[in-house]
Amino acid sequence: MIETIIDTPVRVTPHLDRLREQGIRTVIRYYNHRNSRTLPEKRLTREEAVAVSDHGLTLGVVFQQRGRLLRDFSSERGRGDARRALECADNIGQPEGSTIYFGVDHDFFRRHEVAAVMDHFRAVQGEINGRYEVGAYASGGLCRRLREAGLIRHVWLPRALGWSGSRELHESGRWDLFQNQVDTRLGPMPVDTNVANPAREGFGAFSVTEDSLPPDAVRTQELHEVIARSGLNLRAGPDTSFRVLATLPRGALVEVLEVTETNWALVSREGDDTADGYMHRGFLRPLTGSV
Repeated sequence: MIETIIDTPVRVTPHLDRLREQGIRTVIRYYNHRNSRTLPEKRLTREEAVAVSDHGLTLGVVFQQRGRLLRDFSSERGRGDARRALECADNIGQPEGSTIYFGVDHDFFRRHEVAAVMDHFRAVQGEINGRYEVGAYASGGLCRRLREAGLIRHVWLPRALGWSGSRELHESGRWDLFQNQVDTRLGPMPVDTNVANPAREGFGAFSVTEDSLPPDAVRTQELHEVIARSGLNLRAGPDTSFRVLATLPRGALVEVLEVTETNWALVSREGDDTADGYMHRGFLRPLTGSV
């Protein structure tokens, strides 16, 4: 079992050459309802997904929005999480039949806790409706019960083997992924490392191409001009709370790599596809079209 799989909450596009040189073969990224200020790049975008695939790496995805409190799990929340996961999958062109994992980031083992998580995954399965296989990142005890109930196909065991049933399930070999190291780094990137179980048939990784994107998904990296009269700040994240890295004058040109849901553009100043920071898109004018 070779450590060729990482999961990370940060955008990997600037690091793909390094990842390939280090022998990484699969990158697991996130779907969610919204990014946080502390993790502004947590959700996988279509541009990143295509770039990962273009570099010969495969992708895995896990839906996680908190997932540490019992109130995060219910039939209603399961339906909402699954619908949002489907939106994210459509947005990046995830091929049907691959896997979406759903994260349970706490050791729930009491009867009422297990019941809530089971209801959550039952609702997830109802919304996914066979388009994708469903996996769980959860304790061994939860994964065993979810699989026995036919609610998941794939098991991703967290590093915490002390969680209920995790050590037993790991020793049984009935898991697809195991997160063997957490809170480490690969160069500048915070990552966890994982191993795939060679005795299993796979864990649902996939690739995307330009052709797999939805019709309205146009992948462009076009030059934009700063039109703010007094110049425009380049920030470390997609919000005015992030520090200013530089102020670009009116007329400066940048390449827009991605645009967030809150209309912040991830830009490159050198036109080399390497991200330099975020600028508000309302003060950028495309020179050759729109992103």
